[in-house]
Amino acid sequence: MVEDTKKCYEELRKKHKLPKFEELEEFNLDLESEFLLAEIRKGIAEKIQAYTNFLSEVLNPDTNLTNMYESRIFEGEEKKEVFEVFRRLMFWKRSSLEASVSNDNNTNAEFIKNFLSEWAGLKPRLAEAVSKVKKSWESESEQTEKLGYFG
Repeated sequence: MVEDTKKCYEELRKKHKLPKFEELEEFNLDLESEFLLAEIRKGIAEKIQAYTNFLSEVLNPDTNLTNMYESRIFEGEEKKEVFEVFRRLMFWKRSSLEASVSNDNNTNAEFIKNFLSEWAGLKPRLAEAVSKVKKSWESESEQTEKLGYFG
């Protein structure tokens, strides 16, 4: 089935000047659908959703202990950089929503092509933010840090 999908995608790729199939593999797409480009767009949108949820929690924590702990590591210019990544991902999240309204091959192809061209620059910036948050869990918390009410 994967070979059939790749063959179908290759035809669409040539028609719409899309990126190579291998560039989509990181989005863990389940592509057993006759609406291949719509499924690819939806799979990308799911990843974007996960990333924007994470960044939103870091940038604007609620009273959740995890979010409060993680948000403290970004200040000043770093926080602006994280927000810029968040802002661009939100643009693409809304672009996917807009594309889903018409949900035709041309619109889906444009979304895929345009997103992947910017994704190459966003991905390392996102990876850096995720790595910094992960590393915050390896270091000891400051003695003066107040964790607040637990009752």
